[in-house]
Amino acid sequence: MSFGALHVARTGLDAQGFRMQVIANNLANVNTTGFKRDRASFETLSYQMMTAPGAPSTAENRYATGLNLGTGVSLNGTARIDTQGTFATTGNSLDVAIDGAGFFQVQMPDGRLGYTRAGNFGRSPDGTIVTSDGKPIQPQIQIPEDATAVTIGLDGTVSASVPGQEGVTELGRIEIARFANPRGCRRSAAICSSRRRPRARRRSAVRARKAAARFAAACSRDRTSMSSRNSST
Repeated sequence: MSFGALHVARTGLDAQGFRMQVIANNLANVNTTGFKRDRASFETLSYQMMTAPGAPSTAENRYATGLNLGTGVSLNGTARIDTQGTFATTGNSLDVAIDGAGFFQVQMPDGRLGYTRAGNFGRSPDGTIVTSDGKPIQPQIQIPEDATAVTIGLDGTVSASVPGQEGVTELGRIEIARFANPRGCRRSAAICSSRRRPRARRRSAVRARKAAARFAAACSRDRTSMSSRNSST
């Protein structure tokens, strides 16, 4: 099977389109708490051997190098860049950040464990420490309603002053999960966006076909009118 130059060029255009999408997503989430940027990586597609090295060129001579033609490039994957972000003081006693490797553990709506780097926590109506979108951290830590002076230590220990109890009461400890290959973790938000993307492409393709049909019809009308004028003259 032969691949034309336009097909090979199209693979490069598609690959650069994916690269620009990754860059655009990085820029769009520049202010997202705990976000880690991605880097797109590429790989070359298979080569076509048109002439093998050593193949006879004439009855007495043979090719020294042969002829191999590339068929283009494809997106190999996206790797998350797990560099340490900058720290900022927010004034919220429940806002924390991880210095180094690791993830906070949260409970997903389906009961599974999820992992996040975003430490902008808050309190639910029942006092449970939750993420910004309401997912409780694991193991769960509940702050009494009348508790005051809530603090989180460097080791993740959550303490507070509870009326009726002497001194500071330890309410629990925020645990950190670590993975041998943290870049292999799947991002749940990426799954939702990939499911919507093909539908948008189909709508764009339909619009492009309709526009092409309208253009062809207009050209046909112009040619008809020109031929009628020529015949009348």
